[in-house]
Amino acid sequence: MNRSIQVIVNSQRVRIYTKLGCLLCLSILWKVTANVAFCYLFWITTLAWGVRYIVHAKAVGGFLILLGITSNALVTLCNEGVMPSVGIPSNFQPASPIWNVSGKGQWLALGDQAALYGFSVGDIFLIAGLLLFVVWKVFGQLRHGRTARIVKGLTDGNLVPHQR
Repeated sequence: MNRSIQVIVNSQRVRIYTKLGCLLCLSILWKVTANVAFCYLFWITTLAWGVRYIVHAKAVGGFLILLGITSNALVTLCNEGVMPSVGIPSNFQPASPIWNVSGKGQWLALGDQAALYGFSVGDIFLIAGLLLFVVWKVFGQLRHGRTARIVKGLTDGNLVPHQR
């Protein structure tokens, strides 16, 4: 690989990993403290980077992913950094202080619902969008023959993908 191309690829990977690391840290800080400032930072950062990637890549399922992120952000920000839960027994102990099982709050229709097995409407949109995105990527790879070559190499008993 050409040295300049390798440097560009490595710097792009470093940027991606740095962004993911920042999101992970913000998520952990928010989930541990239930602080509304960390909630704002997490959702603004997630939306900014998510919108930028999805618009640039024209990803299939991107609209559903953005809709899910936006609805989860809206309900948690309207409830001071806490996700309300509806229909979940009050004796249930949430794993983190960012869930409110009292069934009280604003925009409860977007909160976690017992009828949806503890998922929120935003979670359903996120899952549907991510599934569409993964299927789109896999079928794109199959269409170009890349995945087929990898599968052929693995079924031949090789641990390294089959080379042409």
